[in-house]
Order: sequence, then C-alpha cells, then structure tokens
Amino acid sequence: MEKLSKTFSVNLILLFLCSALLIIVSCSQEEISTEEDVQKRTEAVRYPDKYPIKYPEPVRPFIECVVTHDNQTGVVYDEDDINQNTNSFYEPSPIIIKVKFNFIRRSDGTGGAAEADMTTIINNLNSVFNVHISGIVSTLVDVKRIQFTNAGNDTLNSDTYFEIDNPTEYNALLQNTDLYEANMLNIYLVGSLYLANGNAGGAAGIMDNRATIITEDNRHLEASTVSHEVGHSLGLYHTHKEDFGLECADFSNGYTTGDLVIDTPADITFLPTTNIENCVYTVDPTFADLCDNTPYDPSLQNIMSYYGSCRTGFSVVQHMKMNANAITLGITCEGGGNSSSSF
Repeated sequence: MEKLSKTFSVNLILLFLCSALLIIVSCSQEEISTEEDVQKRTEAVRYPDKYPIKYPEPVRPFIECVVTHDNQTGVVYDEDDINQNTNSFYEPSPIIIKVKFNFIRRSDGTGGAAEADMTTIINNLNSVFNVHISGIVSTLVDVKRIQFTNAGNDTLNSDTYFEIDNPTEYNALLQNTDLYEANMLNIYLVGSLYLANGNAGGAAGIMDNRATIITEDNRHLEASTVSHEVGHSLGLYHTHKEDFGLECADFSNGYTTGDLVIDTPADITFLPTTNIENCVYTVDPTFADLCDNTPYDPSLQNIMSYYGSCRTGFSVVQHMKMNANAITLGITCEGGGNSSSSF
C-alpha cells in the first residue's frame, strides 16, 4: 500500500512537471508565432508575393446587394438570372452607398454647381471606389467594391452658407434638417469654405455621413478631392496623421500610430516639392523618422494624402475599413435580400 502511494506521488509529480513544460513550450510557441506574424504582416506590405497573409476581417457583416453582369452584353442579372444563364458571371456583391446632393447657391439663386455635375461626381467616386481588388490582394482578403448611386437632391439659396467664413456657419449648414438625410451620404456643394485652418477644398468628419465640397475652381469635379472627403466620412484619417503618435517608416507600428492603417507608408505633413517630380518621390535621408532614422517613402498616390493631383486610390486595408464603416453608418442599400441594378 505504501509502495503504491509513493508510485502515485511520483506519477503526480511527473504529470505536474510535464504540464508545466507543456505550458512553457506552448507560450514560447505562441510568442514566436506572434512575432513571426508581425514580421510577416510588415514584410507583406513591402513584399506581397512573399507572404500572402490575411488581414483582420471587419467585425460587422457585409450587406448583400447582388449585382452581376453578362460577359457579352453587360446586362445586369438578379440571382434567378444567374442560375438560368450560363454566360453570366458572379462578382462579389458591391456595397452600394446612396448619395444625397445639397446644392447651396446665393440668395438670388445664382452660383454653385450645375445639376449635371451630380453625374460627374458619382462617376468620379465610382472610378475610385468601385474597384474589386484582385490578383495577389485576393489571397490577402476579400475586399468588396463600393458603389455610389444618386439618391436625390435639394437646393438652399443662402449667401451665408454659399460662402462659409467660419466653423459656426459650417456647423449650422450641416445641422439644417431640411437638407440632411440620416440614411445617406450627404454631399453639400458650397461656393467657398474657410475654416480654422484656412481655405479648404472640402471638409468632412471622421465617420460622419456629411461631406462638404467647394465649387470654387470646379474642385467638386476633381475625383481626388471628393474621394478624399468621402474617405473621411468612411472613417479614414490623413496619411500624415500624428495625433495617435508618429508612425515608423518601417511599418512596425502602423496599426496603432499615424493613420491607424498598416499598409499605408508613413507620411509627414509636407515633403519638399523639390523631391517630387511627375508624382514620384525621391527618397531623401534628410527626412527620416524618429524610430530608427529610416527615411520616409510615402505613397503620393494615396487619396488620403495631401499630394493633390497625384492621388488616385486607396490601399487594401483602407478599402477594408471603408467596407465595414459604410455598414456601421447605415448609408448603404437595404441589406439582406437580392437586388437587380443598372449601375
């Protein structure tokens, strides 16, 4: 009996030691895995062919709006047509955002945008947002296209709001209940806009379904200007954002600093224009980060930058964030069912 008790005690001790060893090994493996994952995510930005990994998925489900096209004719089909027509192909359904246009004119009814400009603005937005990312990116994450549709318009004749001179006037315009629609993206087209930081081509709050664009110098017809402000509405910050901390140029802290987007290169407010030619930036060691003195090499093409006409599009993770944020804002088409569309 005593021998049996000793044997049991020895076995219990061995079991405890094995369990402890297993926990240590498991923790070590977890730490190694986490470290490797961070390294891969960082390198995936620079070398996408080397590490085709997945970025985090948005936490909210996507609203389904089925839009498909015939290969030959471009005709749009609903789900029943897809099952019956062998020539049609299926694309991931886009997230369709409804846009309400608010024309602000002088008190006498003059000035501002032409109604025909609505079509140009919608087309410009779709040229930037309505892109299903494919190729190597498709191995990283499934990003849905964002598609905009005209949901109507209103007009307000007011000298006060046509030329906005201060934040008080700006906020009063956005709070005008005769113009605002809660379940749409509201675009206000004003003559000029002067806010705390000076004259602006447009303005929009982060995760706010209201964006203001000026018609002065036809800025409202520039795809990069309108897309930039809509990007703010859908939750994106400037690439040179510093409020969350300075972003390292080696991508090591991109999740938590700068614009909070891992695959947009670190940026600073303004790089010297002498280093920019034909929308290409020549890396200059003089302009380096405070992390490990890595020179900045920003994307001049990113819509959320301040590089004017160089801006053409968004990054993969920016698209992901806007996908989820459009659902959160509730400015998309009615979800859950199938819908035919002629966009």
